[in-house]
Amino acid sequence: MTDDRVFSDQYGPLRPRWDRLLAALSERGAHRTVESFAPGLTYDQAERILEEAGFAPGAVRGQILDLFQCVNGFLEGRWTRVFPDVDLLSLRDMISVRAMMLEVAGARSGYPSYAGFPAYGFVPEYFPFADRDGYLLVADLRTGSQWGEVLRYDKIDADDGTTRWPSVASVLDDLIGAIATGSEFDGWTTDVVDGELTWSLR
Repeated sequence: MTDDRVFSDQYGPLRPRWDRLLAALSERGAHRTVESFAPGLTYDQAERILEEAGFAPGAVRGQILDLFQCVNGFLEGRWTRVFPDVDLLSLRDMISVRAMMLEVAGARSGYPSYAGFPAYGFVPEYFPFADRDGYLLVADLRTGSQWGEVLRYDKIDADDGTTRWPSVASVLDDLIGAIATGSEFDGWTTDVVDGELTWSLR
């Protein structure tokens, strides 16, 4: 990862974008959606959970780790649709879903070691932050110029020919735009019903 990726806005801290997302939801009247999110973890809390799960220090880093410091899934007994067709994960959920995907859909050995290249299966460098029934949003932490990009992974086509974003921040930018202006997010548009964000296919 080069220095310009560390310091550029697209790859920088997520907190300002997460705050803008909450503001966009509040302005649209989606107060129940905002109230469903669990508070983010501190860095030490996140590192302790990862260490207990057997991750080496620094294995989970960058914006995917920042995201769990902004929001840690949903409050107990609460759920909301912040993404149209996948559900936001907590850090512990991420660990569990990732382990399950590696077991049932792991890529064959010899898969490309550079981010952005299809592995035709789930690889250890994929870190999901949203999932539903084998459809996921994952951050690709393989090496290379596309380190940190986000891709839509699905149980049918895996990571081949899928939607991609340059970073987690780019996903949030698109999400904020869809909520604030009515533009599309990956083919879906938003509405708010009884204080909750809803999605419809365009």
